[in-house]
Amino acid sequence: MRAAGTTFGVVVCYSNSRWSRNVIAPHRSLNELRRKGVWWATATEPWDIDKVMQQGFDMAFALTAQADANYVIQLSKRVIDGKEDRTRDGYHNGAVMFGYLAPLYPKPPDNAPST
Repeated sequence: MRAAGTTFGVVVCYSNSRWSRNVIAPHRSLNELRRKGVWWATATEPWDIDKVMQQGFDMAFALTAQADANYVIQLSKRVIDGKEDRTRDGYHNGAVMFGYLAPLYPKPPDNAPST
């Protein structure tokens, strides 16, 4: 946000859900972009920096932002559950972060597929 208005003057966001990971974040960030003269719009939805301020659309944007934030929370929970399931089933969940030892997985049965 520090570079807004100096390094760039336009933000095109694929979807409001990519901008609304928190209910307050889109309102605060759009206010700051507006103050700095930066244009913001979504590519797949009807939102732009002016439309979110229009009567009626402001409420629709607030509801959309809330729904998007809830979606991200639910998606995060599903990803965590999926990773726990994979771990419990003995599958690898990606690269081991630096400083951590890889868990000792049980030996797969002979003739088991690699996945």
